[in-house]
Amino acid sequence: NIPISVVRDYSIPAFVDEDSLVFATSYSGNTEETISMYKDAESRGAKIITITSGGKLEKSAEENSNLLVKIPSGLPPRCALGYSFIPALVLLSRLSIIKDKTNAIDEAVSLLKKMCKDDVGLSAKKNISKEIASRIHGAFPVIYASAKHMNAVTVRWRGQLSENAKTLSSSHVYPELNHNEIVGWREPSNILKKFVVLTIRDKNNHPRVKARMDITNSILKKSGFKVMEVNSKGQSLFSRIMSLVYIGDFASFYLSILNKIDPTPVKRIDYLKKQLSRR
Repeated sequence: NIPISVVRDYSIPAFVDEDSLVFATSYSGNTEETISMYKDAESRGAKIITITSGGKLEKSAEENSNLLVKIPSGLPPRCALGYSFIPALVLLSRLSIIKDKTNAIDEAVSLLKKMCKDDVGLSAKKNISKEIASRIHGAFPVIYASAKHMNAVTVRWRGQLSENAKTLSSSHVYPELNHNEIVGWREPSNILKKFVVLTIRDKNNHPRVKARMDITNSILKKSGFKVMEVNSKGQSLFSRIMSLVYIGDFASFYLSILNKIDPTPVKRIDYLKKQLSRR
């Protein structure tokens, strides 16, 4: 019953005041837009919880006596999703803002362990992540999902494809894409031949969203476009989201192998940060 806003910018919404709770999350602790938002929230007297492995954010939290959740350092930020996300989920439940998620977290851990064990050594026809990688190798992936709950998954997939496989992709969500993007699948026709649609499905999608997905996929297939459907696994919403994150993460890793690219370095991000630090 309490609205939550995700902000990926330099300033926080005007409604934030002393009655607001702000999570300032930066794996390195030096993300400049997070530090900027932190200072903004501090000046407005908001309650602040920081989640970081160190850096300027940790120092500011200690100086201002904010609650600090210190997470392990030394990982690429995209490999620290569990450390960055689960503490926030636990804290929200302990504050009685959301229901306790212990069972959902335990289920997700068991599910991901099973998926990892089952996937070892499987061919592309049986390993969904390998199949995705083989389908989109040399193509342009377009990721579609429901706006409710699964929008975060499309953002994760797009980011992982960029950072790990060094591959550009796009994403959009239902039902909005049916009001605009569906019409754009005509031009430039010579480029669109290389596009592959990845439709993310979840058992709790709104019935009308399910119908929209069916119709949209039919339209695209009839027009000659390749469409692949990916289904979530698990019972709880958390498990279903994490199953899709797992699938997308490994798909980006396998694609990096097909692209003959080391998935770890992100040289352009490193260069960008150096240039920003000089301005």
